[in-house]
Amino acid sequence: MTEYRNPYHFVPVKRGSRVDDLPRKQLTGESKHVTHDRYYPGAYSGRIICRLTTETPIFVGAKRIEIATEHKPAKVTPFELDNKPAVPGSTLRGLVSSIAEAASNSALRVLDDAPFSYRKTMERGKGVQPKDKPLSAIGMILVRTDTQGKEQFLLRPLTLPTVEGGPGKPLRLPPEFRGLYPVPNLKVYVGDKDSIQKLDYGYQTFSLWKYDQGSDAPSAAGQEDQFYGLKLHRRSWHGRDELLVDDHMHSKEIRTRDRGLIFLLAQRTKAKAEPKRWKDIPEDQRGEYTRGILRVLGCTGREDIPDTKRHEIFIPYPEDVRWKEVPIPPSVIERFYDLADQRTEASDEDAEWPWPYEPKGTLRNLEAKETKDRRLGLKEGDLLYFRPTDDGKAVAEISLSSIWRGRVEYESNGEVRRTTARTFFEHVDPELVPFDSIRTVITLAEQLFGFVAEDRANDEEAALALAGRVYFSNGLLQGIKQEASEEWEPHERGLNEPYLPAVTLRVLDSPKPPCPPLYFKLQRGENQHIAKRRLNLNEHHPQGRKFYLHHGEQDGPEPWRSKPQRHPKDNRFKQKVEVTPIKPRAVFYFHVDFDNLSPRELGLLVYALKPTTEFRHKIGMGKPIGLGAVNIEPVGLCRVNRELRYRTSGLFAQRYCERWIAAPTEPDSWPDTYLTEKNAEGPTLDLSEIRESFTGTMDRDIKKALELIGAPDAPAARVHTPLVIGGEADDELETFRWFVANDLGSGRKETRIDPARRCLKPLNENTTRLPTLPALKWND
Repeated sequence: MTEYRNPYHFVPVKRGSRVDDLPRKQLTGESKHVTHDRYYPGAYSGRIICRLTTETPIFVGAKRIEIATEHKPAKVTPFELDNKPAVPGSTLRGLVSSIAEAASNSALRVLDDAPFSYRKTMERGKGVQPKDKPLSAIGMILVRTDTQGKEQFLLRPLTLPTVEGGPGKPLRLPPEFRGLYPVPNLKVYVGDKDSIQKLDYGYQTFSLWKYDQGSDAPSAAGQEDQFYGLKLHRRSWHGRDELLVDDHMHSKEIRTRDRGLIFLLAQRTKAKAEPKRWKDIPEDQRGEYTRGILRVLGCTGREDIPDTKRHEIFIPYPEDVRWKEVPIPPSVIERFYDLADQRTEASDEDAEWPWPYEPKGTLRNLEAKETKDRRLGLKEGDLLYFRPTDDGKAVAEISLSSIWRGRVEYESNGEVRRTTARTFFEHVDPELVPFDSIRTVITLAEQLFGFVAEDRANDEEAALALAGRVYFSNGLLQGIKQEASEEWEPHERGLNEPYLPAVTLRVLDSPKPPCPPLYFKLQRGENQHIAKRRLNLNEHHPQGRKFYLHHGEQDGPEPWRSKPQRHPKDNRFKQKVEVTPIKPRAVFYFHVDFDNLSPRELGLLVYALKPTTEFRHKIGMGKPIGLGAVNIEPVGLCRVNRELRYRTSGLFAQRYCERWIAAPTEPDSWPDTYLTEKNAEGPTLDLSEIRESFTGTMDRDIKKALELIGAPDAPAARVHTPLVIGGEADDELETFRWFVANDLGSGRKETRIDPARRCLKPLNENTTRLPTLPALKWND
């Protein structure tokens, strides 16, 4: 069986399990060495000199000089100083601080707070919750203003939902929809796959307000032009909220082993008629027509809409009907905007048609016509799919399409709230999330690298912040090692070209969070596959902090290179970038200055720079596809005695009082930038003892996970997003198929636990090798 190692794994997070937390109140009181206003007796200050050697090509970008088009990728220039490749100090600080955070189980100083969402299922069985079922009823948005001038949203139910029943029996509306419809309005599917793709398919979506050309004020002018007429069979309720199925209805019959089911979807027109503009129908003929409006998504010009779309929707909207109006609670509006904004942010910023797809003719944002704000704003007359509350007295959900997106939620104090990465980490331990007014302690990595609170305290005091006490220089290129040799040629003696030829990187496709099979685990018990819509705070924990694995020989010589596709439209250039990577064996030097560190803080810093002899960091762009492996080696540490330096006797003393050197000959290869450090003298510093002061108390699960992920152990399995067996799966373009096959399991519904589904096994102290994921069968 083909096995894959996922391109990333996770270092676990734990509740508590820290011995160095600083109480919040002490930061503004007696914080001892965690301060910048004085040097604390016995604290460590000085400089660590480090050598960084590239083991695979690496690329750290500076700026984009060409944007991507349909025919070519974007181009990004490399970061340079004095026209030579360099590694930014901010990049070095980021990768070292991420190791320090994980190793010390400290708070995550950066954590995405976007809502977790998922695409809804097509299933309608009893095991599927109402919030996860497709929406089929359509309503019209109305906007009112209350006595305080606050905007309120209402919904006018227009078309019936899909109605389920038995053959030969009247079909009755689901309980929550009963009483919402004065007339049994059934939608009508108009057009076909070919006609709706044509340029002259000129139907427009109904809107109560249109902008007059050259005016910023909405106008009701032209509303009459938006109505259409269609020849339909007249119908009325058979009983209270009941319908009889006839030949003019569009329904589907499904037979199971036990019974048959009828699903009423829509109604058919007379003689396959097409809608006509209401104003073009003679007055004496209008009695043959039902007045209505259209909801048109429109395919012309929207190349990213699937060509499998087969129809648009006509909504009967007869005159003289006293339509019901149902309130839309603010929480429902908030959820709609939350999901819509998330999709807009995920769409290509240069795309003519951003996500989510809105009906044709809809203005995305009434209040920002001339700005770049492309978020969707609800307006009077918008046509949306909806679901009422169980009692039918309010709207429970609105969406732009029948199968749209659900949101992972939880209930608190009677309110339904969004879940995010922050929510889940906070549930593990409130002190693991970025610093804010709720946090009560400052974790070790925050003390070392600093933080800025994300909000103000409850009493409106200034946001709390702490500057870090470690400072990273830029990494400067010194030369290129000769192949199969430890010798390297300094730049001054004629440095070889440091860059490889330009290369287009493969698409960096990866399932985004929450993706529970990868990102989450059970809180207790044996781990198993978790469906997105089953994800919840009470049963599931985040796997931890994400780190990328190293690639090996089995991944090929250039796993990062994009391959030309057989069909030009499949090249997906808008998702690709062309870069010029730095060659392997390039040697850089940088230093880390530190002030006022405790032995454990210095031990953590030294550990984060080099967790083990075999450990390799990953840096820059393309980490999941094989770029970015570097070997960071602390080669010297020089300590400054701050107490002595500020005494009269220290004015003429040498700068450094103690030092540690990785090898006796090391200083000979250091750049002249470090001439003072080369000539430093004094007692030898016992760095192993300082390092052990931190590593001796590390959590065993965390230590094992970090060291497994960072070791380039030439794994037998290919490092790649898992692929499927069968079909024509492209290893660059169709990485989604494995996750689809995994959700389907062995064919049983997602609502049941299926042992055929796979998940990424968590790491702990007993893990001996990184887990793999098997290739799954794909049936077209």
